[in-house]
Amino acid sequence: MSETWTAKKKAKWQSLTGSVAERLFNEFWAPSVIGGEVKPGRAIGTRVALALGPRPGSESPEHVIERRLGDIDLVAHVELARVRVARKLLPLDRLPEPSWPEWAMAAALHDLVQSTHPGWNTALRRGGPRRLLGMVEATLERVPLPTTLGESVARHTWFSRLFTLARVDAKVSWWTGHALFRGQPPPHRLTAWPELRQVQVERTSHPLTSLPDEGSAVPVVAFASALRALLQATPLTDLANAARVATPTQPGFVWSPSTLGLVASPAGRTLALRALAAQPRELVDDALGRATLLLLQGRAGAAAHVAADVLRDRALGWAESSLSATDEALGRSGGTPEGRFARAAGARMALTWLGEAARTFADHERGELVRLLEGQAALISRGQLEAALGGAPLLTSGTTARREA
Repeated sequence: MSETWTAKKKAKWQSLTGSVAERLFNEFWAPSVIGGEVKPGRAIGTRVALALGPRPGSESPEHVIERRLGDIDLVAHVELARVRVARKLLPLDRLPEPSWPEWAMAAALHDLVQSTHPGWNTALRRGGPRRLLGMVEATLERVPLPTTLGESVARHTWFSRLFTLARVDAKVSWWTGHALFRGQPPPHRLTAWPELRQVQVERTSHPLTSLPDEGSAVPVVAFASALRALLQATPLTDLANAARVATPTQPGFVWSPSTLGLVASPAGRTLALRALAAQPRELVDDALGRATLLLLQGRAGAAAHVAADVLRDRALGWAESSLSATDEALGRSGGTPEGRFARAAGARMALTWLGEAARTFADHERGELVRLLEGQAALISRGQLEAALGGAPLLTSGTTARREA
């Protein structure tokens, strides 16, 4: 807002954003982090979402707002849950308080969930979800991509449980009828005297990404677009869920500027590899192969090289972990074409790296690694891979001796 704001208007605005922030944190954001019942409330919108956290150096009263997160116990539980998430990737004991981009992302997630409310599915309100999703995308367009590993980790600790959000519906049947309650518990009067009235309650959990097909009026394409924008704002969360199945309402993994920026550095790639290693290997191979092939089809050679470094490091990590294993998983040629491409391209690049890092391993260890990798690498020659990557020679700079499995 402009500098002509009066003190009264400023106080009113701070009161409004303060109450919204307290409701957002206590009833929605905190439960989504620690687990529990989230209670979406009234839609927040872009203007308020962008004002929920202080921006460094800003003098605008729209942004210079001191924020009280909630009661001490709730904040402590949230911090503990965040540290647990972070420690799966790196040793960390403390995390920063939420920044204004994270507040805006939380408000965007809140409105994304609110857009699926079945109350919109009436004759006079069906246009509401589309307008709400438009505000979600407008909010996320103003959120900058993370520029440091610390920012990426912090955002992931806030939104790592994104895909665990679900709505529980209850279908109540009794001797004279039945009723469906979407996202809310049935009234006590319907469940009273269960034996006499032959009451049965059947509860069904619907993941967030399935809600557009479960009694809502939300446009499928707009919902998927808003969810994709949210994932791009937290690349580590995107990679930590790379194995997800693509559906019309759940966008599959694709390489984005944020995920490519994260894995472009060795340290960022290490975090990404740890996040990927926690998921089913073959599903991750399929997702990474599919995403990398899309880059190649778009002739994004430089970006494909960055993505291929991830494939290389995964292949080398698996080969190292298989030295003492009886199941040589990398030797399998089954799976989808995308998965086979990911394994073959990764193995081929790993062999190239091994040829330049002879002193890193003992001779017998290096020989075993080469043997493990050659079977899968045979599916694609070095020349074919270089041609697929735009004709540029395979690069091995930025690698380290040991990789994350």
